[in-house]
Amino acid sequence: MSEFHLSNMSDFLGPPLLIDAYVSAVEKENQSYLEALKFVEKNSGDIQIENDRLLFSAPQQFEKYSELIKAAKNAKDASYEAQIKLTEYATDEDVKKSDLQKADISDAYFEVRTAFENSSAYKVLRTLYDNDKEKLEQFYRRYAETYVKSGLDQAEQEVTNEMSSLVETKLDESLPKASNTALYSFTQSILGLTDQMFEKRPGLCPSYFNGAVDGKEFSTFFVNELDGAAREKYLSSIIEIVLSAKNNPGSYTLSPEEIEQKLEAPYLRAFAAVGDKASYLVDGSAPQSPGDVCITIRAIYGEVVQLPSPDREDILRHMYSSE
Repeated sequence: MSEFHLSNMSDFLGPPLLIDAYVSAVEKENQSYLEALKFVEKNSGDIQIENDRLLFSAPQQFEKYSELIKAAKNAKDASYEAQIKLTEYATDEDVKKSDLQKADISDAYFEVRTAFENSSAYKVLRTLYDNDKEKLEQFYRRYAETYVKSGLDQAEQEVTNEMSSLVETKLDESLPKASNTALYSFTQSILGLTDQMFEKRPGLCPSYFNGAVDGKEFSTFFVNELDGAAREKYLSSIIEIVLSAKNNPGSYTLSPEEIEQKLEAPYLRAFAAVGDKASYLVDGSAPQSPGDVCITIRAIYGEVVQLPSPDREDILRHMYSSE
């Protein structure tokens, strides 16, 4: 898409209902022509072609075909009208001069819309908001405005930043009630994220694990530095946590006393593995370096995920509830 098209979109981030109407009209148009084609194929043995016209042997077949073609033409007219209504929101007089340029504006709009709906953040937001269209559209408009003004990367960072604060609240509610499978998958994704955070941006480790991370800084890491596979795994695991807590909740099999007892061994093994780097957890001092937090947390959770199930999930559920 050329810069010309996007530069004329600042007043064309238009009503989502018009977009939905246009998409629906195009789908109906395609479906109508497809039904007519299927009817011809089904009755091909009773059809002759003369001077590029279809001749049906039975009058009722011709009547049915005529109805299908009429419906298809009406659907085509409706999709054209929907497109015109959509493109009327372009205010630049030069842009309004031709239908071709109007079509280009529609294409530009769909470029933004498609980018948003394909973004990882959108998939999580859709789950967090339980497909609430009004709230999703609020996010979409902010995303689209940033996309037009500053480009895709900045739009992704902005939505990721807003998503992060929502995720934190929703995870606090969902983690204690999530299924065993979801808890395990989420923890594995956290281990992958922690490894890359330590490697690429260790300064984030203390604030991230204390729940006080700067949203913009985390978004920059998450969008631009975190490996794509790790990012998708993390976001997918969040969706799994939220949905399982709602639809297939898990529960404890151990008592609090049993959990505390079983947690001692993983902690001791983790502390032995990282040495002085874990001293801040013991004496309450500040970490010797920001990266020590990632190393220590990674060691603790890495030990816990190796425990047998369901002890592993009970301990994880307890740890997430206590944070």
